[in-house]
Amino acid sequence: MKSFDGDLALDEKFGDLEIEHTSGPVNFNVEQGNADIDQLHSGSLKFKGFSQVRIGELSGVVDARFWSGGRVDLGLSRDLQKLSINADNVKPLNITNLKPANAELKIHSSLSKIIYNGNILLSLTLKKSLSLTLKKPLPTDTVFITGKNDTSQKGREKLLNLKRISVTAMKSIDYTLKTGLANTQIKIDASFCVVNIKD
Repeated sequence: MKSFDGDLALDEKFGDLEIEHTSGPVNFNVEQGNADIDQLHSGSLKFKGFSQVRIGELSGVVDARFWSGGRVDLGLSRDLQKLSINADNVKPLNITNLKPANAELKIHSSLSKIIYNGNILLSLTLKKSLSLTLKKPLPTDTVFITGKNDTSQKGREKLLNLKRISVTAMKSIDYTLKTGLANTQIKIDASFCVVNIKD
């Protein structure tokens, strides 16, 4: 299908979906099929048992659910108003163009790995006091840590000398990321996933 204007409802099993542009709103329920969509504006998406779902540009208000599948590629746009994603056993879930979307992104992860601009997000618990020193050049085993709820501190190089540190990487953890004006609400609930987010 090249393009479709207006409401579009689709319930499909064992078939692939290809659309260049849809003005929406849409209601897609696809099982055991892949999807390749260039532009999608508003709607409800459900994909189960797929190898790949690609949506080049999301806009409007979108509610999406992906489960028991392979790769998901979602590109955000400046015209995105609200996005809610529920992902269960999807590897990887790739989200790009976070910064142009002016996003306030809230992630609830359960047994998932969250990567932001190539950095794995972790929750760290200190058992003893922390000493902080700055060194250049930095050794190869350097640990970088930014302030709580702040992923924008790239300028300062921090080398942490720790005696005891506990790293919580795979439990249930909540993260918040903000870009630009942070006026677009994006919520991700991920279980057993690898979530890869890029500005």
